[in-house]
Amino acid sequence: MPRFENHHVSLVYIATVWLLAITISAKDDRSFGTFVPAVNRQLPGFDHANQGRWIAPFYFIHVTDIQFGFIAARRVPPGTGWSQEIDNANRFVDAVNSMDPKPKFVVMTGDLVDAMPGEESQAEQQETFRELFSELDTEIPFICLPGNHDVGDNPTSATISDYKANFGDDYFSFWVGGVKFIALNSQYLANDADPDQVAEQKAEQDEWLQNELSHPTFKPNHTILFQHIPWFYGSPYEGADMYNIPVIHRLNWLTRLKEAGVNNVFAGHMHQNAGGHDHDLEMTVTSALGAQLGNDEAGFRIVKVYGDQVAHEYVELDKPPVDISL
Repeated sequence: MPRFENHHVSLVYIATVWLLAITISAKDDRSFGTFVPAVNRQLPGFDHANQGRWIAPFYFIHVTDIQFGFIAARRVPPGTGWSQEIDNANRFVDAVNSMDPKPKFVVMTGDLVDAMPGEESQAEQQETFRELFSELDTEIPFICLPGNHDVGDNPTSATISDYKANFGDDYFSFWVGGVKFIALNSQYLANDADPDQVAEQKAEQDEWLQNELSHPTFKPNHTILFQHIPWFYGSPYEGADMYNIPVIHRLNWLTRLKEAGVNNVFAGHMHQNAGGHDHDLEMTVTSALGAQLGNDEAGFRIVKVYGDQVAHEYVELDKPPVDISL
């Protein structure tokens, strides 16, 4: 009984904070539904002062790669439209809204759309994204970060600016229930990124991340990272390819993450479930809500956060749970 009462208090508290955040950002035309854009590398209302205290175990939803338009584009011959992704998004929203208790938040780790920057259909796909995910329950905060289709395989200052104009900061941190979360723009670290195009932005993210890891003003129960492209999908020493971060960046940052006590990183990009460990750090790759490139079904991940551990399970879209036990 005490656990239930604490969890109820926690849910009421986060709902109050989120309503405050929405009020703060009411004049920000990038907001939609329960999505509030990050500003100055933070989510409004989700700082340590408001969310730094551990109350009870909670869970959140990790979803990725809805990528409106990719399913039709992969057909032979290629098609157009994104009706299947629309159906998947609606079923996902209905499933999450039905959960009891509600998740603390939903995080989408990139590839909100399939059309690349500069392609005519990107704006339309972004509008579909906003419209569908605006239907999430008003008590469930919605958080987004960019993937390669959102800012480009080879991002530029212009594509980064366009993303930020639509969805807020491309990397940021926030607190929920005594846990610190860090969201990265992994495209600065990817193979395709042209260092001459985004050298300044990459350097700024590097410095910011190092500060977030090295100079904690407050000690969190856990520190959890979100990014689109995973550091690795099997072994930290695997070769570089289009599905991971190049070794030159990977091993350096993995060492820093482990030294800072980061034990969990969640990513997408591969459109299939994968992952591995680097000592105590677990790298988890969640399959897509949209098109699949492996043997998984479309779905999402339920992540349960306890005082001493983080547990998670991939859930197929056709088999969503309603009652969530903690």
